[in-house]
Formats: sequence, structure tokens, C-alpha cells
Amino acid sequence: MLRSDFLDPEKDAVRQTPDPQVAELLKGAVDLHQHPGPSPIPRRMTIMEAVEDAAAAGFRALVCKSHHDNTAPMIEVLRTAGLDDFGVEVYGGVALNWYEGNVSPYVVENALYSGAKIVWLPTISSTSHLAKDHAPGSVFANPVLRVGPPNLVTDEAGRPTEDVRDVFALIAQYDAILNFGHLSADEIDAVMPAAVEAGVRRMIVSHPPLLADGSPERTTSWARQGAKIEQVIGNVRRMELDQLDAYVDAVGIENTYLASDYGQQHNPLPVSGYQFTARRLLDGGWSEDKVRRFVAGTAGELIDGLR
Repeated sequence: MLRSDFLDPEKDAVRQTPDPQVAELLKGAVDLHQHPGPSPIPRRMTIMEAVEDAAAAGFRALVCKSHHDNTAPMIEVLRTAGLDDFGVEVYGGVALNWYEGNVSPYVVENALYSGAKIVWLPTISSTSHLAKDHAPGSVFANPVLRVGPPNLVTDEAGRPTEDVRDVFALIAQYDAILNFGHLSADEIDAVMPAAVEAGVRRMIVSHPPLLADGSPERTTSWARQGAKIEQVIGNVRRMELDQLDAYVDAVGIENTYLASDYGQQHNPLPVSGYQFTARRLLDGGWSEDKVRRFVAGTAGELIDGLR
């Protein structure tokens, strides 16, 4: 049972007005990028609360992401406490930051063996992320843990490191999902061909507007190599619809999808984000079929048949 203060009257204001059209479109939605707690950075919901809220909205699945921990063991423990009773597919994974041993095939093999279904290349410890402004007071600043040097995915010649190649081979072996984390567009260009060569079938490039030179034109080359392009609600809220349309048109609706990237204290809950985004897209001229594809279809195909 969700606590009485779970909804914030301002951040989740969209929940106060029933919207039957949006409610129907969100049945079967798949959110491959949520940030529930536990986390060193305060979160609005726990994994159990995130799943319960998603279930109430009819979501099919969600992925619990942490920049600091492998979330798969947490999910497995919660299954014994009734997590599966909500009827939502819940997946975890590991982000290759300092706190999980950097870009290490040993970390990845252990995570995949223990049930992780997604591997993120460096996020908060990537060169690209660390080049941004993360001064104290920023929503990105870590209030507790120390920050280390960048975790590199290429050598001095700009080629994928042997550890990265080993990681790709493991992801292919387990038929898991590879997410390119917070790498820059240039880094993604450098390592994606090696992932394809290793046999990785499921690839994601997240929030390209946040990447260095993550332009709509750049996303086209990634989609041609088999990657799906993940647009997150925070970016979509800040974009004009014609800017979002430029990204969607570049790769095709079949190669892109919506994820929340929510769970932070200053943001709405993930389900709230999906509700107001779906309404905005409908009001902006998107068809119901296009919205449904954006919130459920492409992301659903990424998780179909995960083992």
C-alpha cells in the first residue's frame, strides 16, 4: 500500500484530473530507465513503490537503474517479499562506474550471472559526464561519495579497450541489453562497431540531447547499426515538439521510445511523467498509435525474450 504522501500535489498534479484516453494508452507501457532507491542520492520512491505505482497504471515492465549499485540482487530479494505479485516485469542491471569496479568484465560477468539484464557503460564516471558542471548544489552533484578520474572506454589511439571488448562479448553471450551510458557521441561512434562485431543484439543510446554532439543526424548512424534511441521525459519537457519530431523522424518511430529517467526528489514520479508527456504529444498532433509505440512498442521489443 503506497504511503499517503507518495504523490506530491505540485509535482504530480497531472494525477488530479482523470484522463481516460491517456490511461488507456499507458496500459502496457515499458519504462527502461527509472531511478528508485536505495541510493546515496535521495529518491522519491523505493523499488517496491515504483513497481506498485507502475502496476496501478497498467505498465508492462520497468528497469531499475542505479549509478552506484547492481540493482539485480535487490530485485531478486524483493521477489521473496511480494514484488512479483504486482504483475510487472522488473529488471535490474549494473552501471560501470567507480562504485561497481569501473569497466570490468569481472563485474559484468558476475552481474549477468546474478540476473542483471542491462549493462550501462560509464554514466557519472564517464569523461563526458565529468566535463559538465557538477558543482555543489547541482542536481547532479553527489552529496556523499568521492569522485574519481574518468572511466575510459577507448585507448590512446581511440580504439575500444580490451576490457570493453570483453564486456561486449559477455553481453552478447547472455543476450543482455547494452546501454552506452553517458558516453559522448564520439565515444559511442568509437565503440559501437565493436559491440556489433561481438554480436550484441540489444543496444540503447540514452537521452541524445544530453550527449556532446548528440544531434538527430548523429542518431541515424546509431540506429542503422541496430541501436534504439531513448528519449527521456526531462528532455522532452524542455524541447519544443518540432525538436522532438526531428529526433523521431531521423530514426523512425520504430527505433525510438520514451523512458522516464525519474525518481529524483525534484522530479515528478515516473508514472506522472508518462501521463503528462502522453497528453502533450496527443495535444501536439501525435496519433494514438504513434504515442502507444513511443511508450510501449519499441521498448517492449527490446525486452522481448530476455533470458
